Amino acid sequence: MAATSALVLVATCALLLWLLNPSDVREQALAAVNDDAAVALSYHDGYVSLAPANGAVREAVVFYPGGHAAARAYVPRWAPIVAATGTMVLIPDVPLGLAFLDSDAVDPIMADWPQVDRWWLGGHSLGGVAATDHLAAHPELDVEGLVLWAAFPDRDADLAGLDLDVLAVTGSRDEIVATQEVRASLDRLPPGTRTVEIDGMEHSQFGAYDSFFGDGDPAISDERAQSLLASETADFLADQGSRRTASVER
Repeated sequence: MAATSALVLVATCALLLWLLNPSDVREQALAAVNDDAAVALSYHDGYVSLAPANGAVREAVVFYPGGHAAARAYVPRWAPIVAATGTMVLIPDVPLGLAFLDSDAVDPIMADWPQVDRWWLGGHSLGGVAATDHLAAHPELDVEGLVLWAAFPDRDADLAGLDLDVLAVTGSRDEIVATQEVRASLDRLPPGTRTVEIDGMEHSQFGAYDSFFGDGDPAISDERAQSLLASETADFLADQGSRRTASVER
């Protein structure tokens, strides 16, 4: 009996330790960002920011981390996008690495940056679900659209009637969020949502962390996955920015 109680206590402590310590960024990947002169990483109260090192920031993305992943675990994935587009990314530090526990995090973050003209909301996995839930509950939120990495809105979040530009990127080897699940949710996203499947990519490759889950068996390297993800996301942001600018000029 005593041995059983001890095992339960150990298991409970292990679970609590795991819950209290979301999967953090690989230090080598973060070091590469710190060495990159094109971007500037900063830590704020409740979030991290990654901005172009030079020039005024006029566009920004608030990006919710995936389930049990630390905010800075996405910094290496966003660094090449920030450098290519001049778009800043702000990633909330959410409780226990679970964005649905603080889906309103976007509001104080946006308030911190009144100089930003155009905003985007997004997230990876459960972070994307939290982002779409928040937007469904607050359709008046002044954002241009959504950037979803391996994510889709839940059944109660219907965004189809909103004027939003949406990118939904999936991985063909993702065993957490399958491409067909995202495609099945398209009737809850605005018409014209851009969907992209990256061949060979699995779930945790959307971040730069070591996962405890069965994310899938990748058929491409992390470096290749990052390159393709950055290219697709940067092209989307650049295309939408150009379209919006042209519309204003006309």
